[in-house]
Amino acid sequence: MTSKEKRLARQARASARWRGHSLRPFQRGYCGYWAQCRLCDCGVAINANPPPNGIEIGGDAVAITCEAYRF
Repeated sequence: MTSKEKRLARQARASARWRGHSLRPFQRGYCGYWAQCRLCDCGVAINANPPPNGIEIGGDAVAITCEAYRF
């Protein structure tokens, strides 16, 4: 992972944690890295070089609250 990808992974992990997710380690994917929640299988992907109008961090784990999360 490059330093930019590590920074994006930290940001994605922090955002997912805020939503109640517990992410598995990031794995290399087709065009970046991805990880899934241990509890509900929502995912997050990071792409350090997105196409025009693309996003660097995206996925359900940074958009919605974990279904298994207990308040």
